[in-house]
Amino acid sequence: GKARCVYDKLTESSLDFKSMIKRFDGEFPVSHLKYSIDYNLSNSVNAITDNSGQYLIEIKLNGNNLNQRTILGLVRTLAHETIHAELFRKVRSVNNQISINDFPGIYDYYRRYLRNWQHQQMAAHYRSTIANILKAFDNNQHSNQFYDDLAWEGLHGTVAWNNLSSSERNGIINVVNEYKTNGNKTCN
Repeated sequence: GKARCVYDKLTESSLDFKSMIKRFDGEFPVSHLKYSIDYNLSNSVNAITDNSGQYLIEIKLNGNNLNQRTILGLVRTLAHETIHAELFRKVRSVNNQISINDFPGIYDYYRRYLRNWQHQQMAAHYRSTIANILKAFDNNQHSNQFYDDLAWEGLHGTVAWNNLSSSERNGIINVVNEYKTNGNKTCN
């Protein structure tokens, strides 16, 4: 339904997103990527990226709140979770023994922020990727600031978020909440 519609349009509209998922294709990938709907997730969770499969990383979208989600909110979730999957894929490619010689950026964030390293790295380095995916999907119907604000969702509490002024954080929260309330919820 809605999730498939958004996914199909996303793979057609965004070269960044298409490039991310392509890394899981091929004859001998480190891991395959699967998208699914999960009705056992808490309503406060939009999705999770499950890295527990032997040759599979699975992104599970929350089926309980799917109909209430905005289209761009769902696009942002797919981009955010696919970045998680890509970071997991890179770590898997070195047999989960990350070192400074393999992926120095990942190593640095992993070493500094063991528990929340992916969100810390995403907040510092991948927000523009998420914003660009949103812009491409939405045909640039809004300002760059709007897409940048939406890209922050799920990254609150990171060092990059905490380095924003309180007025910047409040402005972002207001934009996101306004869009969640009044944004388009129909994919067609």
